[in-house]
Amino acid sequence: MAVLFGVALLAAVWIGTVALIRAEQRAAEEQAAASSQELLQTYAAYAVRALREIDLALRTVQFAHSVSDDPRTLDQLKALEVLPPQLIVDVGITSADGVVIASTRDRLGANVSDTDYFIASQRSEALYIDRSRPSGTGQDWKLIFSRRLSGANGSFAGVAFIEAEAAYFVSSYDSDKLGRHGVLALIGTDDTVRVRRIGDDVSAGGRFDWSHVSERTHVSDTASGLVVSDWDGMSRYVSAGELGLFPLSVMVGLAQEEQLETARGSVRRYRLIAASGSGLLIIFVAALGWMGWQVAQSQQREHRTRIISAREAGMAEIATNVLHNVGNTLNSVNVSATVVAEKLKQTKLSGLTRAIALIHEHPNDLAEFLSSDPRGRHLPMYLVQLAQSLQTDQDACMTHLTSMRDSVEHIRQIVMMQQSLAKVSAVRENVDLVELMETSLQMNVDALGRHSVQVVREFDTVLPLTLNKHSVLQILVNLISNAKHACSASARADKMITLRVRRDKDTIVMSVADNGVGIHPESLPQIFQHGFTTKPNGHGFGLHSSAMAARELGGTLHVHSDGVDRGAVFTLTIPMKASAVTS
Repeated sequence: MAVLFGVALLAAVWIGTVALIRAEQRAAEEQAAASSQELLQTYAAYAVRALREIDLALRTVQFAHSVSDDPRTLDQLKALEVLPPQLIVDVGITSADGVVIASTRDRLGANVSDTDYFIASQRSEALYIDRSRPSGTGQDWKLIFSRRLSGANGSFAGVAFIEAEAAYFVSSYDSDKLGRHGVLALIGTDDTVRVRRIGDDVSAGGRFDWSHVSERTHVSDTASGLVVSDWDGMSRYVSAGELGLFPLSVMVGLAQEEQLETARGSVRRYRLIAASGSGLLIIFVAALGWMGWQVAQSQQREHRTRIISAREAGMAEIATNVLHNVGNTLNSVNVSATVVAEKLKQTKLSGLTRAIALIHEHPNDLAEFLSSDPRGRHLPMYLVQLAQSLQTDQDACMTHLTSMRDSVEHIRQIVMMQQSLAKVSAVRENVDLVELMETSLQMNVDALGRHSVQVVREFDTVLPLTLNKHSVLQILVNLISNAKHACSASARADKMITLRVRRDKDTIVMSVADNGVGIHPESLPQIFQHGFTTKPNGHGFGLHSSAMAARELGGTLHVHSDGVDRGAVFTLTIPMKASAVTS
């Protein structure tokens, strides 16, 4: 029981620990996803502000060119400080054939007619953002923005472009918030990454798969997802959304490893606590088990003592019954012997002796003596009366001697029955269960008579079974004895025990019913438990051993009572296949 209790506690500890770990991880994951969404809003605002500055500069150049197509206009705008700082951007103008005719840096004469942004700006007046390209040194990435320049008649007149440091647009990367392995990126409408920053590393290229996050939505409606990045194979909580005003999307990613580090620290702590608690619990359960073992050993010793006491009590009870039955029979023998002795003392053999002496006194004149002498005339009648009296005494003595012989035979039968019961063994034999019920009754018949208990027999004819006779006899003697005690403790006058033997399908049912003191409903579940008794001087072994014996026979022992003072019925059910059951 202690082991089961310990296992249940261990299971509860670890189930609770696992649930706590899962809750901690789930909370950390939800927090990471929420943080990526919050950071997305922040960086989207920063990106929009930077892009607006770039687009405003392009629109300014576009407007100035529409007023005057003089390439020196760019120098005038630079002098007016309406252009972005030269340190981070290069503003330029190309002719209609793709030659750079004006530049804030020394790029005059360069031909860009084959670039994507020049070709795209020929076709559309919308802002175009080209793919990032490495600088001449290969150390930095450049991002080019362009807008179409139109002549007075609306014809294509060239392109205004701004080449900016790509790192500028991800310079708001904050390691305290994004970690060492977080990601901040701008993505074009063609799903190509324009610029990407992971820690201190800035790069570009590669594609972004929107299916990992959600459908294309504005940053205010974006969702988050756990994505394994193609460029480094790292799992991140990613949020992404379109900027709306510009042909770009912002993507923010938080590294799973970093975001769950705190939670994993808590997980390790929880596991350590659970392991420590489990160790202490195991020690406690082991100590409890040892104590339980000690208690079990003590209970076994007590159980053996009770068995010995029960056996001694049973032997004493049987001896008492035997002695009582023998004593009653010996009383009958004593009475008969006394009567015979008194009869012999009171016999009239002396009168017969005197009559014979008178006859011997008159051997020669016997006829005259009998006819003329007064004594002789009474002698024949006296002899007749004397013969009748002696015959009566003889009949009485024979009656008492026969009674004495029967009593001695009864004593012999009682002793033989006790000797047969003393031969306890597990030998299986053919047993007539009706006869066995009668034998069990005879063991208690005198006690039943002393307590004025009437016995009713309801026996059907049943086939003999091959089983352990002693086991069945032990059960029946116990049940009848208990029924006798229940009736003797009852105040009712019509004390009665009903014995039944019948067949029910494939079983033999033997029952002992009484109308005695009954059994309290609360006692019924415990009635067959070892040590439980309702008798003031009971040992609580009889019904327990009877139930065990019934189980060994392959049968069952049941009890039913309607309550206190309502009697009880004990039913022994033995299967017909008991012949095949090993005792």
